[in-house]
Amino acid sequence: MGVAFVRDGLSGLVGAVVMVGLWHVPRLWNEEGLDLSRVIVTKVLGFHANSYSQLGLAVHLLVGFVLGVIYGAIFHPFPRSAEVLNGLLYGLILWLGLMVVVMPAVGEGYFGVKLGRSARLSSLASHLVYGLILSAVYFLW
Repeated sequence: MGVAFVRDGLSGLVGAVVMVGLWHVPRLWNEEGLDLSRVIVTKVLGFHANSYSQLGLAVHLLVGFVLGVIYGAIFHPFPRSAEVLNGLLYGLILWLGLMVVVMPAVGEGYFGVKLGRSARLSSLASHLVYGLILSAVYFLW
């Protein structure tokens, strides 16, 4: 395991931790956000959400780590001066993948249409923030 692997993975993990905190922001305005750990547990793994929320969180953080490693592999050759744009682009790509591949696969429809507008918007915002935090930590390391 090289230093770059650890740096990239930890950058993604930090981004994922911040992202988890953002899942609760829509509730401040009595809006429904998108709790991806609940989706992972109930729709992907088939467990009851209340019993296994820690499992969903662990899976989400692991995915954040892996996506950080992928970010490093993709964006390492790009100029460091474009790191913020790289992070935003990566976050947008991840969100689009979630909305076009994962959400339909778990029965929520394309772009999570069954979840509602605020869930889609909070998911977009949290993925953009994930990309920003990931790229910032990656840049500073």
